[in-house]
Amino acid sequence: MVTAAVLSVGAVMIYETFFTNLSAFYYCEDYLNIAPWMDEKIWETRDLLRNYGPDAVIATEGNVERGNRVYNWGLSCAAINGTDRLDLYKIRLALYLRRGSGSVKLSRNAYALYEYEDEK
Repeated sequence: MVTAAVLSVGAVMIYETFFTNLSAFYYCEDYLNIAPWMDEKIWETRDLLRNYGPDAVIATEGNVERGNRVYNWGLSCAAINGTDRLDLYKIRLALYLRRGSGSVKLSRNAYALYEYEDEK
């Protein structure tokens, strides 16, 4: 009976380790799958904010499909510091993927600086 108990505990530990590693693998797979799109979205947003500042028209949410997965994304841009010549914006991009009973969240942050042009 002691042997059966020890083997049961060992099997449970192996089972938990396997599924923990599988979860980490899927997280890395999702990250590598969507990271180039996230970089492009951040770059596009930074470019819009650098060129248009507070007048920039930026999409703040949507869906993106990569492979057989659909990610919901949300983007926020907030001026965190401003002067009469410069505005500093913080960009936050978050993606969500439903997986089983839970969800996976991937996020990126960046900054953009808008310099007001001199009026002549």
